[in-house]
Amino acid sequence: MLVLFMLPIIGLGAAGCGKVKGVEAQDGATADRAEREGKQAAADAGPPIKLPPVNVALLTMNGKDESSNRLKTQITEISKKELGWAPQPCDGKGSPKQLETCATGIIDAGPLDVIVSNGVDPKLIPRTLKKAKFKNVPVINIGASVPPSPLFSADFAPDDEAQAKKID
Repeated sequence: MLVLFMLPIIGLGAAGCGKVKGVEAQDGATADRAEREGKQAAADAGPPIKLPPVNVALLTMNGKDESSNRLKTQITEISKKELGWAPQPCDGKGSPKQLETCATGIIDAGPLDVIVSNGVDPKLIPRTLKKAKFKNVPVINIGASVPPSPLFSADFAPDDEAQAKKID
């Protein structure tokens, strides 16, 4: 179930990264070959499948900041439209205590299949992470680098060093 969820989330996170780069933005033989091979892979995989509904909580420390708001909007709109999922946003409004209260409430209310954390430092949400682990709810970090935690099931964050080099 975690794999079924992680692939669309990785795609959703990438969708928020601005203009398309790489093969999709190229012209010529490489782009043509990639397009052909992609279409062939889709044909080989068979008809589209309907993914099962997934109960998702999205944790943001401050949902009003531009990046959190953009991610919340994209995940909510795309997941509803493309996957039929309705993520439950949980906004700490700048307060770790408020985020913990919201997140543990969602876990307790259940059912919950996965928690997506938008770059929230694990030191700020220890009760949430421990409760999620106890209830076998995977927690995936996306959107921003945070200190590693054994309580995260996966971590998909940008390469901060590469981003800094690009900005310079």
